[in-house]
Amino acid sequence: MLAVLVSGGEISSPELFSPLFREADFLVAVDSGYHLFQVAGVKPNLLVGDLDSISPEMLAHAREAAVDLITFPTEKDYTDTELAIKQAVDNGCSTILVVAPFGDRIDHTLANVLLLTSPKFRNYDLRLLNEFQEVRLIKGSISIRSHPGEVISLLPLSDVVEGITTAGLYYRLQDANMIRGPALGISNVATSEIVSVSVVSGDLLLVRIFQNGLDPSEYIRNELGCKSLD
Repeated sequence: MLAVLVSGGEISSPELFSPLFREADFLVAVDSGYHLFQVAGVKPNLLVGDLDSISPEMLAHAREAAVDLITFPTEKDYTDTELAIKQAVDNGCSTILVVAPFGDRIDHTLANVLLLTSPKFRNYDLRLLNEFQEVRLIKGSISIRSHPGEVISLLPLSDVVEGITTAGLYYRLQDANMIRGPALGISNVATSEIVSVSVVSGDLLLVRIFQNGLDPSEYIRNELGCKSLD
């Protein structure tokens, strides 16, 4: 099952994500992320969070639309996005797209990226997505459909990532190791329509900069069938 969660990050074209909303089996608004659903005219299954950033008008809209609310106190040990991911998992979703995970607060952005490494979510296909880029963790191996010239960066999140092998990238790696800190894997470039990356051990982040921005129809067609392989 596919879940699409909308967090409170910056999105300039909310209507762009309507095809993804239609494709999803489960929709979750994360606090002020409800705004994207409101603009798209889509009712999410849940509104989750401490409700500290959603406007009174949006909250009233959600209540009027009879959206199920799961609220939490402001003082808690988890972010709203993490709690929303857990709701998706508890509802049987195995692929989880977090839309609008990046904003003007670097601490929230980094926290969302680090959720990819959470032991609780390692068995799920968890991705961060906005109009311009996608971030996911490589677990074992991954293949994605790309476009020649598209920028793809590989960034180690663990102390050492061992046995990195790539195909379809300009700067090729064969059973290579990368350590956290140096930006060796930044700004690689796709040379074919299929890009493959595998690792033997460690946490390796894949950051994909969409060549012409996100094409939701293409993404649904090509990428929702390309799962990480453990």
